[in-house]
Amino acid sequence: MPGESGVCAENTAKKYNISREEQDEYAIRSYKLSQQAAASGLFGKEITSVEITRKKGDPVVITEDEEYKKVNFDKFKTLRTVFQKDGTVTAANASTLNDGAAALVLMTASAAKRLNVTPLAKIIAFADAAIAPIDFPTAPAYAVPKVNIHGGAVSIGHPIGMSGARITGHMVHNLLPGKFGMAAICNGGVELQPS
Repeated sequence: MPGESGVCAENTAKKYNISREEQDEYAIRSYKLSQQAAASGLFGKEITSVEITRKKGDPVVITEDEEYKKVNFDKFKTLRTVFQKDGTVTAANASTLNDGAAALVLMTASAAKRLNVTPLAKIIAFADAAIAPIDFPTAPAYAVPKVNIHGGAVSIGHPIGMSGARITGHMVHNLLPGKFGMAAICNGGVELQPS
């Protein structure tokens, strides 16, 4: 299928001459940034615990993301490509399969005042840009020169339908008072939405 994310990633790698080794290095960097961010407590305000009941035994309580902890950097070079026989994208250097949930509450300044709510951040601008679906992996680069400073979808995951809220929430919780932030999200319609 031409629009499949992995096929699009292979197309981008070929178009921009990005080697398997470069993708592996980028993925390892993403994992290490996520590990450092977690160790520094930068995800603490974003994650709430989830209790999973079992038929037998005590419930399992998940209190943190575990994906970036499971990685074995030594396996990166040994994995087969996933989407093309002679490709470069592997399970290690592609976005991981995850589930997740996120929520954001947006309101006008007047609604926040009426409800006596202190906003965490203020949206001062936003944009929407579309590119050819096959080129979606490069969309954020058109608007944002520096992305994923604490790791990205490779290490944290990209659960369908919640990545934008996760990315925006992470940015909001890590803004310094009085400073600006930008979140870039590729949506399912293959558009770029920096805000």
